[in-house]
Amino acid sequence: MVDRLTVEDASFLYLEDTTTPMHVGGVAIFRESEAGFDYDRLVKLIRDRIALAPRYRQKIKEVPGNMGAPVWVDDSNFDVTFHVRRSALPRPGTDAQLRELVARIMARPLDRNRPMWEMYLVEGLKGRRFDILTKSHHAIVDGIMTVDIGQVILDDAPIAELEGTQVWRPTREPSQVELLVGAAAEQLRSPAGALGSVKRGVHDVTSTVTGIGRSMMGLMSAAVSVARSPIHGPLNFELSEQRRFAMASLKLSDFKAIRTAHGGTVNDDRTTEEYIAFIERTLDNALAVSRPDVHIFYWCDQSKIWIIQTTYNKLGITNRRVCVWIKNGHNATPLVAFNKCYEPCVYGTKGKPDIEADLQNLTEVLNKEIGNGNNLMHTLDVWPVKRLAGKDYEHATSKPPTVYEKAFKRCSKPGDIILDSFCGSGSSLIAAHQLNRRLYGVELEPQFCDVIIRRFEKLTGIKVRVIRDEETS
Repeated sequence: MVDRLTVEDASFLYLEDTTTPMHVGGVAIFRESEAGFDYDRLVKLIRDRIALAPRYRQKIKEVPGNMGAPVWVDDSNFDVTFHVRRSALPRPGTDAQLRELVARIMARPLDRNRPMWEMYLVEGLKGRRFDILTKSHHAIVDGIMTVDIGQVILDDAPIAELEGTQVWRPTREPSQVELLVGAAAEQLRSPAGALGSVKRGVHDVTSTVTGIGRSMMGLMSAAVSVARSPIHGPLNFELSEQRRFAMASLKLSDFKAIRTAHGGTVNDDRTTEEYIAFIERTLDNALAVSRPDVHIFYWCDQSKIWIIQTTYNKLGITNRRVCVWIKNGHNATPLVAFNKCYEPCVYGTKGKPDIEADLQNLTEVLNKEIGNGNNLMHTLDVWPVKRLAGKDYEHATSKPPTVYEKAFKRCSKPGDIILDSFCGSGSSLIAAHQLNRRLYGVELEPQFCDVIIRRFEKLTGIKVRVIRDEETS
């Protein structure tokens, strides 16, 4: 059975062009030990450990006629020395010279006929230092879920015990006929899913998403502000093929001071497994104190939609649809980041909760009602609400209360109780008050509790009464 790229991974291939290379990289600077470090030792280290990152011995093979998403195949001619390279800085070996070299390397596209990664040992940094530069295509590493080649060469001890090197035998590449037969069989098994695998369906993710946005925005033009041009600034300009690389030096003591003042840890990175466990735990806790028949809305990054939907299934929540918040009326482009324009919210239900009468027949709503007015604007899955101004952000997830009104009007009546497990900046609480609903919100961090109180009082004009733990004990 072929190992086919996901729609998201395939999109990284189709989005790529000469001015938008879709690779990511890392720069690690080391100080030489007395024993030294050289190219041969790096090559041996990669040979010994590359099995920990199996994608790095695989290349991508297209399906003839683009009848399906590309597949991963073992590279039978894999040569580690093609990927692990050596470079050196001229004297005096300054950081500025290193930045210039990194920029030139990162500007060059990766070879799609081979496993799409490179590693450079850069020697000659002054102060007895050397650099290891890694460069990997986004299709094989996303920074969260996949092990990067740069990670497998690092240890938490000066001398690490290596497991015995396993003999690697590449599997045979599928023929053109086998690729076509496999794609056809996949389409028969899952016709709807196959549509997302065909190249024209994933050729441009922004076209797919913005196409939805444009269609809905056109139909709802009476309620949406006129699209505005992106703000001009140092990060908004026409892209070229060249790149620049910059570095910033920060003190660990500064991060520790921030941690002490605001809570948290210096390193808040979490694995995908930890993220999934956290989501499952919070949803399970919320369901434990909810009624049997409930609506669930979960905001997330677009790359995490599948995690939320998988967790819904595990907890017996029925996946209904993904709602999209259109923030400012313009579309994502290379000049405008996706999260500045859109944000998804995964909607599900458990049991048989009440829903607004107008939504009992969603097909009828979309076919008959959407084109002739704004009376059903709040019932749609596309929510055109202007995002907060930058100066108004007091929390990383701050949203305007009107976004929450969309969900509340859909799924509740005046007097109903709403639970928000991540109260954040308090927008859900403000929206519930404005719509005469009761909301129970959960927020762990004390400083964000202060943000919630301050915003609620400012936007509602109501003085909040704070009940401390000692008053309830």
